[in-house]
Amino acid sequence: MKNFLIFFNNDKDNVKMINRTDKNFELIIDDNIVLKQVIEKINNKTGKIDVVWQMKHKLSNIMLFKNCIFSEPIDNSFNGKIGKKIKVTFDSIKYYSDSELYIGKKIPKSNSIYKNSIQLIRMLKLYNIKINISYWM
Repeated sequence: MKNFLIFFNNDKDNVKMINRTDKNFELIIDDNIVLKQVIEKINNKTGKIDVVWQMKHKLSNIMLFKNCIFSEPIDNSFNGKIGKKIKVTFDSIKYYSDSELYIGKKIPKSNSIYKNSIQLIRMLKLYNIKINISYWM
């Protein structure tokens, strides 16, 4: 079963992405949220998670980071905000959009193109059903 960690814009009050490159990025996470525990549990179980990240300025666009591996959280001060920093490495990145303006268009500074986000959304809904079913069993 795939494991997804999903960040939409309403979650970004507690989580920030910084220093993104082609193979890694860093997450700054507030001390008071449960996300660190979720990452630790999934890391211990399978070791790899796919991260879904909604783009800040283009709300219809989503980045999918495949097979992410998370480092141990370390203390960090980011823009005066106390939290934990987690380095995330990934195998590949895919871009999705639900806007006809972007689907099929090339990503600047990349060889990738935007794919239709319908398949990704269906996969996330199916994943959510599996979680709910396994919760009740």
